Amino acid sequence: MANGSIESAAGETGGRAPGSAAGAAQGTAHGTGRGTAPRRAPGTGLDTAPGLRVRARRIARDAWRMPDRLLHARRRAALLSRLGRGAPPGRILFVCHGNIIRSPFAEHLARARAPSVLDGRIDFASAGFIGPGRPSPPEALEAARLWGIDLSPHRSRLLSRDEVSRAGLVFVVEPRQRHAVRRLGCPASRVLLLGDLDPEPVATREIVDPFGRPGAVLLESYRRIVRCVDALLGALATGAGGTAETPAGPTHRAAVGSHRAWRRSSSRGARAEGVA
Repeated sequence: MANGSIESAAGETGGRAPGSAAGAAQGTAHGTGRGTAPRRAPGTGLDTAPGLRVRARRIARDAWRMPDRLLHARRRAALLSRLGRGAPPGRILFVCHGNIIRSPFAEHLARARAPSVLDGRIDFASAGFIGPGRPSPPEALEAARLWGIDLSPHRSRLLSRDEVSRAGLVFVVEPRQRHAVRRLGCPASRVLLLGDLDPEPVATREIVDPFGRPGAVLLESYRRIVRCVDALLGALATGAGGTAETPAGPTHRAAVGSHRAWRRSSSRGARAEGVA
């Protein structure tokens, strides 16, 4: 109990000296000073305010994301139908914030997995909003290798009007990035969300940025990118009159081994896209 509370309690219990054991004990027994609520030890389960705040934040977050969950199947079906009609777009640009983790992996994965029916008919590129010339961090290099992708030659590229104008389609990984791309002169109809192609149920349309987070978050972001890129290639191949060729992903043992390696250095987190 703070000194002020002890003094109040002492005043109500016969004027015992502030800070004395007897005064503190009796003040605690009375449970309150002049209108002051008792302070509970954290972790005792008696103070429920923090738990209620956490629960309220979780409920608000889930309510905010509910449209994403409910509309995902419809959005995915509409996008796949669009991609499966007509000729390939010629050039697809993947965009994330820093162009060192999410979008370069999508670019290199799409290029590596593109079915033969798309050879010479489509090109893949990536760019970001900050810091050109930066390499992908070690965590991203390690995760990408699980799918046979080498990101070591990659250097981040800055998104520009010229880059956007040359793309038939632009796939972003966060909903808010659509507005930034449109400000560079790209029509809204050409700016799409990569996460909408996920064949699994989603909590949000965003493919999570693993910046400063444990390796498990990075690994899950890459898993989702793999699912979405495979769906993209399958739809494009269908439109071009062929079928997608989907190589196998990492084995469970390899993924778990990589996850454990990240956990040993989890104090660093995943140096990713924000300002890295």
